[in-house]
Amino acid sequence: MIRAYCLESLILYKILINMKQVFLREDRAHSLNRKHPWLFSGALWKLEDGLEDGDLVHVMDHEKCILATGHFHHGSIAVRVLAFEEQDISLSFYQEKIRQCLNLRSALNLPNAETNCFRLVHGEGDALPGLIIDVYGKMAVVQCHSIGMYRQVDLICEALSAVCEDIIDCIYIKSRESLPLKFAAEIQNGFWKNEGETGEVFEHGHRILVNPGTGQKTGFFIDQRENRFLLGTLSHGKRVLNTYCYTGGFSIYALAAGAKMVTSVDVSQTAMDLLEKQLEINTFPMDRHQSVTADVVKFLSNTDEEYDLIIVDPPAFAKTLDKRHNAINGYKRLNQLAIARVAKGDGYTCEVSNVRHAYFDLIELAFIEYNIPIMCIQVKGTNAAGVPLTPAMAQNLTATAFDKARYSVLDRVQDGTVTNPAQAQTAFKDYVIAELLSITGNKTTSSISYGACQGNVPIAPYKIAPFGISNCIAPNW
Repeated sequence: MIRAYCLESLILYKILINMKQVFLREDRAHSLNRKHPWLFSGALWKLEDGLEDGDLVHVMDHEKCILATGHFHHGSIAVRVLAFEEQDISLSFYQEKIRQCLNLRSALNLPNAETNCFRLVHGEGDALPGLIIDVYGKMAVVQCHSIGMYRQVDLICEALSAVCEDIIDCIYIKSRESLPLKFAAEIQNGFWKNEGETGEVFEHGHRILVNPGTGQKTGFFIDQRENRFLLGTLSHGKRVLNTYCYTGGFSIYALAAGAKMVTSVDVSQTAMDLLEKQLEINTFPMDRHQSVTADVVKFLSNTDEEYDLIIVDPPAFAKTLDKRHNAINGYKRLNQLAIARVAKGDGYTCEVSNVRHAYFDLIELAFIEYNIPIMCIQVKGTNAAGVPLTPAMAQNLTATAFDKARYSVLDRVQDGTVTNPAQAQTAFKDYVIAELLSITGNKTTSSISYGACQGNVPIAPYKIAPFGISNCIAPNW
């Protein structure tokens, strides 16, 4: 009966909607069963003829039952799933999704009297993969990270305008920078509804100037809100250096918290000009702040100043895998230079990176070369309140598997059943693959996931696991 229903619904839907299809390999529905929003190309065995990037598709199993609906793309991530069922991706669909997002932020008290800039839609975390919507006061900035979402951007903006008519006056589309180059060349950023100018918004009571047209991301790094707040709690009476400061979000929090002196460094004169305006509107004493327009690496190489707290928030040094080696060396060099400028005793560096595990290793190596003891006092993500993450994402699952394996192997070291690095590495790998197998249901996929996550990071002989300063250090084998 189930198969008959699926076939009937398939025929009916094809007649009414003419939605194209992709077909899963047998026994490759595990990620969909876990509600993972990405379907990789290796899971597919057949594509309908004529599929183009951004097409809406039904994902079919080997019995031709509809399992999911999403945007198709030629590449590693073949389908970004919008619904784990047969679904008409229409105006009403986006209205309901955005309404759910708005209700969640309202439950988190966003916006409020002290913060009126927040992320309304956070891609996969809000079950809308490839879509970011940030709200700055009365302005919404829509950013598409997939061509599928961009092909529906008018529908999305229409839904946004209807659902948020009481809180949003204008809508700006900024997707040229976030889409692959082959699409970006034909795309222009601009206002979809009304026109606005550089806006002043509030974050934890601090006044922030935002210009989505000229700014990075959607205009400001909204997802770093709680990290900026944490930085403020550490800054009182400190000499603070904010590298890659952009428009000075961290600097503003440090000054407001009573930092003794804040030095902000960025190579962009446009960003520094906006920072100066923000300092003025927040009425901070100018003698407690120094703006330096310069390359950060050159600045750190040439200064003799010491700082109590240094923020290291670099841009991506590598956009592609073939540039990874140079990027790793660049991050390591940057951290070495920053560490050399930390005041001895109670100095801090606040490291910000989207590649946490690999970045931890680079930080650790930099400290080791200077023979400086290191303590990780807190690890925070970028998922501030209102920036949700889905637990089904493979990165989160694999990181959990690595953490469990780390402690399991440490127990075996302590009870004497693992006595050398080779045994530790084998035991670690076997545990991770077994953990991933319990999640994916496929040993081959689990092994590939382990290898992909480990990458080419060398395993030092004194380490139990390949990643991070949180690693358990084994005895002196």
